[in-house]
Amino acid sequence: MTDHLAVLTDEAIVRAGLIDIDWSFVFMLGLFLVFALLLTRIITRPLVANQSARYRQMDGARADAAAADLSAAETRLEYEAKITDARQTAVEVRDQLRDAAASSAREMLDQVRSETEARTQSGATELSAAAARARLELKAQTDALATQLAQKLIAGGKG
Repeated sequence: MTDHLAVLTDEAIVRAGLIDIDWSFVFMLGLFLVFALLLTRIITRPLVANQSARYRQMDGARADAAAADLSAAETRLEYEAKITDARQTAVEVRDQLRDAAASSAREMLDQVRSETEARTQSGATELSAAAARARLELKAQTDALATQLAQKLIAGGKG
């Protein structure tokens, strides 16, 4: 029995190595080519066309995005230029206001100083005049008291 199996196995091996080319092979090849052609026209070409259209649309969107980025960069540069100008103007205005305030403060200080000096001079003049009057009055009183004292001393030494 083992001999019989060995013979069958050897025969099967020999037959397996041979390919029978007949009309069924040609029919299957033709059927494959028809289906491949149909599937190419029905599925593959529309899919490729759809992907190409999508890529073109994305290409336009990419161009639009690049243009929007460029526009945003230009707008940002304009904004920064305007901000810089506004800051410079603000600094100039601040400096002008500071100079005006300093000038006004100097004028007010000079005015107060001149008023103070005028009052000081006026007070010194009044004080000098009052001192002169007081001296005159004291001199007159001193002369009168000296005369009275002298009279009392003279009158007191005689009597």
